[in-house]
Parts: sequence; C-alpha cells; structure tokens
Amino acid sequence: MKITKRQLRRIIREEKATLKEYGGRPYDPTIPGDFERARNNPTGDAPPGNPDWDEMLDEIADEVGDRAAGGYEPSIDGSPEAYADMILDWYAKDPPPPLDQLEALGFALSKPMYRNYIKEKVLEYIGMMTEGRKMRATKRQLRRIIREQLDQGPGVSSTAEFDNEYVTFPDGRNMEQEALAVEVAPRAEWDDNFDKIKMYAAIALKQNHGVTTVTDYELPGESWSVDEFIALMEEISSEEW
Repeated sequence: MKITKRQLRRIIREEKATLKEYGGRPYDPTIPGDFERARNNPTGDAPPGNPDWDEMLDEIADEVGDRAAGGYEPSIDGSPEAYADMILDWYAKDPPPPLDQLEALGFALSKPMYRNYIKEKVLEYIGMMTEGRKMRATKRQLRRIIREQLDQGPGVSSTAEFDNEYVTFPDGRNMEQEALAVEVAPRAEWDDNFDKIKMYAAIALKQNHGVTTVTDYELPGESWSVDEFIALMEEISSEEW
C-alpha cells in the first residue's frame, strides 16, 4: 500500500500526540480511561479511539469536500480558502443533509488537525471542480463548432451561444452579456432585468458582430435566428415587468 507524504506526516503527528497524551506510551483502548481521554482530549490532537478512524475521517472529508465544492461560486464566495473556512464553520454548527448523518462530523471539525485535513479536501475538490468547468467549456465549444460545420458546411460560423452571464462567439471568445448590451443601449434601459440584457446583447451581436444565429447552453438542441431571439426576450421581459 502506497502512503503519500501528507499521510505520513499526519501519522507522525498523531503518534507524537498520543505519546505526549498518554505519558510516553501509545494510545491503548484496552487500558481503562484511554478511550474517554481520547474523546475528551482538549488539545485536539489525540485520536478518537476508533480503530477505523482513518477510514472514517477520509469518508467525512470526501463527503464534506464534494458537497462544499458544489456550492462554491468564485464571484460570490471569494477565495477558496475563505470559503472553506466559512463552510466548515457552518457545517460544524448546522450540518445539512446528508452530512447530518455523519456521526463523527462534529468531533472531526472541533479538532484542529482533523479540521485542517477536511479543509484540504474541500480545497482539493474545489480545484477539481474548477478544472472540470474549464474542460466542460472546452468540450462545449468543440461540440458547437462541429455542429455548426455540419449544419452550415464549409465556411465561417455565425452562431453565438448564451451561457449564464456570458456569450461565446463563434471563434471561442467569451464576453459578458452586459458588455454587449451597453454597445446598443444605456444600462438604465434594462436595470436588473436579465431577459432585457439578453435582448440588447442579441441586438449588439446582430448589429456589431455579424452573428445571425444564437443558442442557449441551458437549452441544448435549440437555436434561433437573432431576430427570433430578440423578439422572444422582448416578450419574456415585458411579461416579467
């Protein structure tokens, strides 16, 4: 079994802690009082007296890391480190389902060494999620280019794709919808009406960027002429307001 450097450092730290806590001898659950001292250890370094603790801690870290990363939004939550600290504080006080079923979650987050291990896992999952988003965007652009070439045959594509707050141009460039909208209308024209922002962005695509067709990432398989999309967004925005 291969042991990583991080696991090795953790094992060494735990052994040092147990030797200090139990008078120079290893932790032994068969000795009266050791289990209780481990559970109530105020230093935060002693193991909880469970022979399967490492496996349990890994399970907790994976569950927390996976769920926490899924809710991370860089534009709202700031740095991954600040977000990880915030979310662990929240989980320690009021864990949401299914984390509330993890029996040792509160104990693990109350001990600095185990909390740091879980935080590292949260940051690891956030990193994987960020890379996954980049890969998804790349694959999405490739699929769109292939689809457009099949539909239109040889030549330059003139289809742009709306995706959340951005528009992806035929050449793969991304631009914020608001940045496009201000090319043709002042901000006061749309305020916080996101459908109006889409409408003005589509007008800019038609007038200034030579785009004739648009798609929406949230509606795969659907496409509209720019004029159809403008009319659709105008109708929807009028209904909302």
